[in-house]
Amino acid sequence: MQTVGPPVVAGPRPTAQTATWGERRLSQPYISQIEAGRRSIDSRSTLIAIAAALQVTVADLLDQPGDPADPAKTGAADAVPAIWAALLEISDGDRRRPSGSPEQTVASLHATNILRLSADYIRMARTLPGLLADASAHGGVLLAEAAYLTSTCLRPLGHRHLAVDAARIAQAAAEDVEHHAWRGAARFAYAQALPVEAAGVAARAAARTMADLQPHAAERKVRQVLGQLHLAAALRSAVDGQTGTAADHLSEAEHEAATLGDPPPDGGFNAMCFGPTNVVLWRMTIAGESPICCGWPLPCSSTATGSPAGRVSSLSGRTGSSRSCW
Repeated sequence: MQTVGPPVVAGPRPTAQTATWGERRLSQPYISQIEAGRRSIDSRSTLIAIAAALQVTVADLLDQPGDPADPAKTGAADAVPAIWAALLEISDGDRRRPSGSPEQTVASLHATNILRLSADYIRMARTLPGLLADASAHGGVLLAEAAYLTSTCLRPLGHRHLAVDAARIAQAAAEDVEHHAWRGAARFAYAQALPVEAAGVAARAAARTMADLQPHAAERKVRQVLGQLHLAAALRSAVDGQTGTAADHLSEAEHEAATLGDPPPDGGFNAMCFGPTNVVLWRMTIAGESPICCGWPLPCSSTATGSPAGRVSSLSGRTGSSRSCW
């Protein structure tokens, strides 16, 4: 297993075992096996507890945003300052003259969304500065979608703070034209962009958005977004230890998916792919955080291998694979 990055604990800080065993009610043998690389962290909530006990962030613990030599990050790095500048211009109310017609911007949004679906973040990042400028000039739904795409690109590249800013811009643009489905999509992007330590904030934000969208639930697009927001709220609630709330959101998502059915080949609104199949995938992820809220038996400790939060080889020294599914 590859280890990357600098040590996250230095000087007089406690080791993972001494910091977490008494303070966070995690068993010392379990922490010892994680440090030795023989066990994986079995949930995001455990990861949060270990990071808090060591007085570091989860991002520090997982060495995020990660190896600067990662080809995806290297290829996109040059575009991030320009994306940030474009977001600042929009936030400050600056509007450039568009380089093309609204129809051309729609075509660019479609092409960029294809890059998103194929996880081609290098090419996607390079298109975003110009796309944001043009979409901002036209405003409305075009800006909402461009900012949403920006958020979904920046998050996996490790720039969560900018992803949050982009999601807020998407929400404001959707609210300006009262497009309820894009309002919900923007809040979904916001919840996804928040750090794992803010699981409770993300869950509550998703819940508030669902309450706001409920009067418009007759629209199929809004119902698809509501279902996806229920899934996001379920996962974040499970991470936050709110198992009852997580179970309620998961149940609502399953009900919504059963009535909507699986999406068409294009994935439905915004290619969110909400439907029964999507719910099953989320249920498996949520079960990794809280088997009880999914009605599943607790996993045997001897079989807790693959981690949703990443494997940590030495919590008091270096970090292991830094890719988090949060």
